[in-house]
Amino acid sequence: METTLTTNRPIHREFLISFVVAFVITNLLFFIDEGYYDFRWMKEAGNWFVFLVYVLIQFAGQLAVFWLAKKAGRTNLSPWFAAVTGALLAISLLFTFYFLLSGI
Repeated sequence: METTLTTNRPIHREFLISFVVAFVITNLLFFIDEGYYDFRWMKEAGNWFVFLVYVLIQFAGQLAVFWLAKKAGRTNLSPWFAAVTGALLAISLLFTFYFLLSGI
């Protein structure tokens, strides 16, 4: 006889946490880099485009961590842990590709 454990935790909670973490981390990076420690970067449409690209890349990294955790059978992984780990993974990949392409 087999029993299965199901959780009533909706999947959209993980997506919401991941998106908020990606938004906050990207906002912090833009606050430091683009706005010279203020939010002047928000005045230009080009900065918003790059901001959206960075948020989506971090969000994709976080979803990849969730997907890998579910494939490994770790369904009780904390959404905050996966979101922060995925964001750090995405940021490190962004920097790696930047330095590879710039030739530094």
